[in-house]
Amino acid sequence: MKIALPLQFSFIATLVVLLISSNISGGYGQCLGDQKALLLKFKNSLTFDSSLSTKLVRWDQNTDCCQWPGVSCDQEGHVLVLELDNETISGGVENSSSLFDLMYLEKLNLAYNDLKSVQIPTEIYKLTNLIYLNLSDAGFVGQIPMELSRLTKLVSLDLSYNNLRIDIHGSNSTSSLFPQLEVLKLVSCELQNFPDLKNQSHMSELDLSDNNIKGKIPSWIWSVGNGGLKYLNLSCNLLESLEKPYNISTTLRVIDLHSNSKLTGQIPTSICNLHQLQLLDMSNNSINNRIPPCLFQKIHHLRVLNLGRNKLSGLIPDTFPRNCNLEILSLNNNMLEGKVSRSLNRCAYLEVFDIGNNKIRDTFPCMLKKLFNLHVLVLRSNMFYGNLKCPIANQTWPRLQIIDLASNNFNGYLLPQYFSNLEKMMPSSKFPEPEYLRVEVFNYGKYYLDRVTVVLKGREIEIVKLLAIFTSIDFSCNNFQGEIPEVLGDLKLLYLLNLSHNALTGRIPQALGKLTQLESLDLSVNQLSGRIPDELVGLTFLSFLNLSFNQLSGRIPRGNQFQTFSADSFEGNTGLCDFPLKKTCSDIKVNELSQPSSHSEHEIDGKYISFALGSSVCFGIVTWLLLYSQRYNELVDRLLFRILGQHKKSGRNKNKRRSR
Repeated sequence: MKIALPLQFSFIATLVVLLISSNISGGYGQCLGDQKALLLKFKNSLTFDSSLSTKLVRWDQNTDCCQWPGVSCDQEGHVLVLELDNETISGGVENSSSLFDLMYLEKLNLAYNDLKSVQIPTEIYKLTNLIYLNLSDAGFVGQIPMELSRLTKLVSLDLSYNNLRIDIHGSNSTSSLFPQLEVLKLVSCELQNFPDLKNQSHMSELDLSDNNIKGKIPSWIWSVGNGGLKYLNLSCNLLESLEKPYNISTTLRVIDLHSNSKLTGQIPTSICNLHQLQLLDMSNNSINNRIPPCLFQKIHHLRVLNLGRNKLSGLIPDTFPRNCNLEILSLNNNMLEGKVSRSLNRCAYLEVFDIGNNKIRDTFPCMLKKLFNLHVLVLRSNMFYGNLKCPIANQTWPRLQIIDLASNNFNGYLLPQYFSNLEKMMPSSKFPEPEYLRVEVFNYGKYYLDRVTVVLKGREIEIVKLLAIFTSIDFSCNNFQGEIPEVLGDLKLLYLLNLSHNALTGRIPQALGKLTQLESLDLSVNQLSGRIPDELVGLTFLSFLNLSFNQLSGRIPRGNQFQTFSADSFEGNTGLCDFPLKKTCSDIKVNELSQPSSHSEHEIDGKYISFALGSSVCFGIVTWLLLYSQRYNELVDRLLFRILGQHKKSGRNKNKRRSR
């Protein structure tokens, strides 16, 4: 009997799948007995919290060890990978000989554990096949062992967030401390000096950030990796200057020198030759002089430029290229002057533009309206002037989530069209966003999380990781006038609204009660009048409110968050009453009934005074004309004769009618 052809194909396909799955079950072969025994012995030597463990707790004698979580094997059943990060391990690693008998191990990850201040075991050298070693944030202390240099196959080493030290005064040079690596991370290891890496010929990624390294940045650092260095992070140290000459490697894609507060000097023009550079962060330093014009003109791949919080002066170069790829440009807290570069509108991918706290004197930069991807616009504390009207039609900022124009000289009315197109602040926003505002730089999955300073709840704070859902409008400390537009009520995803210290008039719009996500509302120091809308009581997330120094009147609404605000939120409004103020509304009513308001008295007195004054002036003029003007007397005589003559005639006519 012949089997149907489709059934044959089905049988063969099923057989192939079974063979493949048995060969690479989970991608690996079946565990060898000695490997399982070593792993179980290693587990038994460890101290960890079984209630929080997700890997070790599932290692079981009756199952294939190559299927255990955190374990991977080759096809012969040798353990190649051991990933026990975040397993609450608090001890036992330093005394476990079985770990170092896993001679085939290529990758070991013990990061994010809580070892109780133990040294890195010197037996680590036995793992001669190790390619990847991650011991970051695991609780290791003490000197980095020289035995690491014997791991000749090691490519990536991460010892970050441990309390380690390097003995630069010992008999062995630190140049022989590490094998030839491609990646070295020593973040936050309490290092006092640069390790000697001059002989590292393969290194492409070096991270020495968040240490206590002092002095000059050595000129040899730019030659690490024989000109193949791509990533260099020396941020958050105590560095003071750059040692000359600046033979900066042209292969660099990331240079991060931020937060070395004593770092002085000027930006080297040789950086302009780094045609592959994607990120340059020199913020929070003492860099001075001008921004080199070539920095914008030549680096076409630059995506992140942060020079904020320095001592830079002069103009912002108007040299942005037509193929500009910038996504983040932060020049805040410097001494920059002049106008906003008009060529900036060529940077179509720009997401963050921050030039706050400078000396820029310009009108509102309308050309930025063309930047469809803009998320953050900060112009605060400059010398901008004029209104916000732009001649550009049908241009919107659909993704704008932070706009900060505070502390300038802007004026004019707050027109509805300024806010009606801010789609990112509306529930109907059609732009899905990641959790944080970030830019992917470098090809190894690294992200630059931007920092933005905002005034939140009356205090200036720096948001280090900017949530993509955080939204804010700050127009405070300007000269805006007129009423608050009702359209603001459509921005239901708004977190912060600050219109304080302006010349706004009219009532507080009831529509603000629709801002259900609002956490901070500041309308203080304006000329707002009328009652506080009861709708504001529905803002249950509101944790900061300032309506002080306006002309508001009536009872302060009660309920929800309003019960938590102090009298400071309402001071300077003489017409307001009830909690939390000491003045009760009944007191105001009694006073109003017992005596007329001073405003009414002044009004009545003013009317009587005006009438008396006008009558006196009129009487004086008429008297003078009668006494001294012959022509005026003749005119009056004729007028009287006419009136009296007509009166006599009308009298005669009446008599005639009666006689008839």
